[in-house]
Amino acid sequence: RIINLMSVDTYRVDQASGFFHMLWTAPIQIVISLVLLIVNLTYSALAGFGLLIIAMPIVARAIRGLLKRRIAINKITDQRVTLTQEILSSVRFVKFFGWEMAFLDRIFNIRKREIFSIQKLLATRNAINAISMSMPIFASMIAFIVYSVSHPLNPAPIFSSLALFNGL
Repeated sequence: RIINLMSVDTYRVDQASGFFHMLWTAPIQIVISLVLLIVNLTYSALAGFGLLIIAMPIVARAIRGLLKRRIAINKITDQRVTLTQEILSSVRFVKFFGWEMAFLDRIFNIRKREIFSIQKLLATRNAINAISMSMPIFASMIAFIVYSVSHPLNPAPIFSSLALFNGL
């Protein structure tokens, strides 16, 4: 269990420390980007920003589901590692009684469950990434559609607004 925690959780702590500053810089970045978007696209930018606001709770809920799945996968991994360590520590008895295949089957079944759970987790994570990456595009499309109804399209505010939506 300690080996598993050290290998998996230290990586997560490392990643979390890199994202720590996003906690206090994200609200500042959102406010500045929204103000610049309103300057560029007037109040049409709020339509695209509204889509981002609507999508945030959905993505947050999906991420919470990811965390729950990860906890379940860690339990399965702990089972596999514990069983493997038990087999290795008592390898004489396993060999003496001819239990190799029985223990291999148990490890294989646990590993199969672990791999299936990891595949589901990765599929969910990829779906969340796809949605998260496409939301700025859809938000900018909505903002530009609303903007084009009331104003002529000018490339300067359009391209700078695309960068700001990606920043959001």
